[in-house]
Amino acid sequence: MQPKALLRSVVVASLLILVVAVTAGGTAVSVSPAAVGSLSEVTADRTVNTSVAQTDPAGSDSAPDDPEEDVLGWENGYWYNESLDITPDNGYTKSELDEILARSMARVEQIRGLEFDETPNLNVLPRQEYANYTSRQLDEAVNQNVTTKDRLHQNTKFEALFVVPEAESYFDDRVGNQADGGSAAAFYTSSGIPELGVAAGEIAIIVDGGEQAGRFNEFTLGHELVHRLQDTNLGTLDTFRGGPTEEASTLNTSLIEADATFVGQNYRDRCNGEWDCAPPPESGPSSILDFENPGLVLYGLGPYSETAELFRTANNRGGVEAMNALYDQPPVSTEQLLHPERYPDDRPAEIDYTDTSTEEWSTQTFENGVNYASFGEVGLFMLLYYPSLDTRSAVVMGPNFPFQGVDTPSRFDFTHPASTGWNGDKMFVYTNESSAETGETAYVWETRWDSPDDAQEFVDAYTTVLDEYAGSGVDGAEDTYLLSDGSPYSDAFHIDSSGETVTIVNAPTVDDLSDVYDGAPDAPSPDDTDGSDDTGSNPDDGSDGTGSNSTDGGDDTGSNPDDGGDADDTSDPTGSDGSENSGDGSDEPSDTDQTTEGDGSGPGFTLFAGVLAVALTALLARRQRE
Repeated sequence: MQPKALLRSVVVASLLILVVAVTAGGTAVSVSPAAVGSLSEVTADRTVNTSVAQTDPAGSDSAPDDPEEDVLGWENGYWYNESLDITPDNGYTKSELDEILARSMARVEQIRGLEFDETPNLNVLPRQEYANYTSRQLDEAVNQNVTTKDRLHQNTKFEALFVVPEAESYFDDRVGNQADGGSAAAFYTSSGIPELGVAAGEIAIIVDGGEQAGRFNEFTLGHELVHRLQDTNLGTLDTFRGGPTEEASTLNTSLIEADATFVGQNYRDRCNGEWDCAPPPESGPSSILDFENPGLVLYGLGPYSETAELFRTANNRGGVEAMNALYDQPPVSTEQLLHPERYPDDRPAEIDYTDTSTEEWSTQTFENGVNYASFGEVGLFMLLYYPSLDTRSAVVMGPNFPFQGVDTPSRFDFTHPASTGWNGDKMFVYTNESSAETGETAYVWETRWDSPDDAQEFVDAYTTVLDEYAGSGVDGAEDTYLLSDGSPYSDAFHIDSSGETVTIVNAPTVDDLSDVYDGAPDAPSPDDTDGSDDTGSNPDDGSDGTGSNSTDGGDDTGSNPDDGGDADDTSDPTGSDGSENSGDGSDEPSDTDQTTEGDGSGPGFTLFAGVLAVALTALLARRQRE
């Protein structure tokens, strides 16, 4: 990766320090920015050691005697099913942490079927110290490495998802989400963070208060240990990190996090049943609405949704070897992770786009990256879901939709009939001579669907979102809508739907639509209207003078926002497409404490307790959007 390769990857890597941490919804990993070679090189030694004995996964009332040689399910003197004499009330001692670590390693071996070669060091990191470091890194990345072009690109992308309003900045929201340590609960780093005293190959548990380790979710440690195996046994952390678009970056992070989430959720279930586990934290769930921009946090939760189902399916089909093989033949879209039955044959459609804009508008181009954005099914789901949480009302779906009724090993439900059926998407961002000053941009977003019915279902849902944000049809301009100046997304929209293709065109005014896309109707003349100004302009109060839409993962220009989630945060802190995920840790949510790896930027960062246990029934009455 080149030093100037779109802030996305580079900035994200620097901001997140390439650590895999578990955030409130996931895990993030830290990886080295240097390339590790081709896929064939890093997977050549990925084999199962069939000579290693494996203990009975059902467990027993008492652990057997220590084996004469190392076996799966036993590490450093502890079996996976042993009980420990530990007392967390006054904080764990170093020896107690060593016991928990050894037993957790044995348990991860038991579930995943891979043997640890060495024991990683376990660090305890005060949240404030972590917060100071990550905030400093993010501030530096945003203030020093983000260009006006990058800001316009990221803002446009995430405004298009209805996640960052015009009056806000994607990058400012990213920084705000990182306040007080973001959502990280733990992380694994393959390259080390000297400023925090965490060496390469080590795991850190982020604790509130001092340096004494209090209660933490044991399965969160298990999630981070999977990232260790991915780094040392499978050689996948560097290979599956970042990407040139939001979809590519989310896909890579999802593969890494899906494996860790599969193990972490199985670990959690056994803690709720047959295993004696360390007591969980006593604190109740936090609210995701407490973040500066909950939408960016939620967007980062995609890799922790149904993605683990692909590993469960592989495990049921062929066990350890089948799960390992997913890295040799990885999924090609987030759709295949959300719908395992579509792996490996259902591939997205190729989209060949022809620019039909006038000379007043031009597409953004990037020397070291792709010239378009792509969000995948995860992004299309967020587009249709987040307005519900934003408005605390049922729009396309209810505000609690992702957090209820999800079967293990899924954490969150990111599939909905209106986004299922995705078959490809590309967005092209347009600017004009005044965009740098006004922040006004436009875009053409072409989406493909499996069938005309799927396409129409998406159109119906999308127009419902426009209605929610004060959209109204434009007289004399078919399939054209204008969101009023009082709307957080005041712009003009045209929807061109034909068969399996739906193209969304956005511009500051109705007049601009046909200048951006020749398939959009010309603005009606005053004689064709009732006298109202249907061509309205969208004022930009100029958040930062570079555009009102801030995003957390821009294609080739932005970095992927990482709120420092648990240990899976691998995304670029500046929010570019190829770097949204850059962590490798993960925190498995329990019934009372859900962890998400959302705003964190990549595999490895796990969100702290409860960010995802969004009890919206209470939140609806407590907080309303201003």
